[in-house]
Amino acid sequence: FMYLAEALPTVLLGLLALFYFPDTPSRARWLSQREKDWLATHAARSAVTLQANDWRVLRAPYVILSGLLWFCLLSGSYGVIFWLPQVIASLTTLTSFEIGLVGALPWIGLAVGIYANAMHSDRSGERFWHVALPAMLAALALVVAWQAGPGALAALTLVVAGLGLGGAQGAFWAIPTQLMKPSEMGVAVVAINILGSAGGAVMPTLMGIAREKSGGFAGPTWLVVGVLLCAAVLVAALGQLHRAQRPVSISRT
Repeated sequence: FMYLAEALPTVLLGLLALFYFPDTPSRARWLSQREKDWLATHAARSAVTLQANDWRVLRAPYVILSGLLWFCLLSGSYGVIFWLPQVIASLTTLTSFEIGLVGALPWIGLAVGIYANAMHSDRSGERFWHVALPAMLAALALVVAWQAGPGALAALTLVVAGLGLGGAQGAFWAIPTQLMKPSEMGVAVVAINILGSAGGAVMPTLMGIAREKSGGFAGPTWLVVGVLLCAAVLVAALGQLHRAQRPVSISRT
């Protein structure tokens, strides 16, 4: 039933997208004719046929670093998904329904973080701190929640952890896309997304190993904290790469 409940809305929305999203700017009902003409003109200028050597972008440092960063950010979320219900069940006598309600707390924060942090990043124009700081905030909040045990403080810090996870994920894509050339996006975006989504296959196994080795939830907690701190380090590396490329982009303009 869970598989059906999650899959059916996705399939239905996917089918709806076929009829809702336009194929070209000329079919976008919300654009004025002037905007349609502008988009059509610039799309024609930047259209590039994919060549065999375009796949070399997969070796670009920004693609590798961005893919690893996305992997760490998604792995943090996957870790909470698989770890939190077990922790709640082991520390409390709550029913399955009540565990589900408590386990939903981080995702309330995540929804707020995605929107609020991305909006603030767009307004300020700053990208890197808007990913690094929320990732570190999420790591700190998870440690506090683990140490606090059952209670109001743990519930609050779980919301804060979700806020940090959502904030980092919401601002992430503004980093690699500003390092890409238009001709690279088709390959680079897909590669980054595939590498990041691999966290869903890797993280559950690592969580199980960490729990067996530690004999409790200390190992899984520090594993999630570790990948989130690695995310902050990768943001710093991408920031350095961006600063190194900036003089080139200025000279071209």
